[in-house]
Amino acid sequence: MRTTLTILSTVLILPFINGKYRFDNYTLYKVLPTNVEQIKVLQELYSDIRFEFWSDPMPSVDYVSILSKPGNQEYLEEYLKANQINFIIKMPNIQESIDKETVGTYSRSDSGIMNWTAYYDMDDINAWI
Repeated sequence: MRTTLTILSTVLILPFINGKYRFDNYTLYKVLPTNVEQIKVLQELYSDIRFEFWSDPMPSVDYVSILSKPGNQEYLEEYLKANQINFIIKMPNIQESIDKETVGTYSRSDSGIMNWTAYYDMDDINAWI
């Protein structure tokens, strides 16, 4: 039991110790349900831990965003096709989009200007305020 707990703790904590968690080859799908039956199918898929729903499958939505872990894309696509649910691959590898994000740093020597096209951490925002 103790060994299992140690291994589980290591697996859960290791990404945070080593820095950023990466999402290489995670695929983001825009799923386009057209009727209530398809929404019900997506609601059944909602509990599958292999997929992360970025929006809830409800009758009032135009689309549902689903993130698939590497290796599960084929299953998801076949599942959607089998249930005649249309989808679009929005990002085949979301890590590429994350890598393109600009992270800025602020210092008082920047003459009080903060670039609004970059993300800043909380310490830089507080320093600017």
